[in-house]
Amino acid sequence: MITSKQMWFRLAARSSCSIAPLHTAMVLLLLVVVGLSGCNSSSTTLAPTSTSSSSQSRDAKTAELRTKLKSITVADGISKSEAELIAECYFQRNVGCGAYTGIRDGGDYWIVDGAFGYAGQPIKGFHIDKNTGKVTSPIGPSYASPFEIFP
Repeated sequence: MITSKQMWFRLAARSSCSIAPLHTAMVLLLLVVVGLSGCNSSSTTLAPTSTSSSSQSRDAKTAELRTKLKSITVADGISKSEAELIAECYFQRNVGCGAYTGIRDGGDYWIVDGAFGYAGQPIKGFHIDKNTGKVTSPIGPSYASPFEIFP
């Protein structure tokens, strides 16, 4: 039986071109296939094997976050820990595959940094107003109040 490696070498030997372009093409094809596999998980952890189990898990996480979000008191301003909760809720609601990676102080607002996709591609962060909790995003929906994330 001939191996795929032997086949590549035979093909390369028959042609006047180098095997390097073939190798590069195969690597690029692999990257495209992996990239097109998409994100079907709502978090950066591995998804459960069952779709219904994944849906139930996401629903349970949403219910938990909705309850926690109701505990925020906007009248006294938004603390860093409250901003982290708002960011987690925002990502749960609006980002299918990704997570926030940190909260930075931006003066009058908190800057939420995030990553998108399995590769964790950094994305431009959104802002959470420290006085009102207003969420302003340059790439996704914005909310006048954090409570609008999970109405």
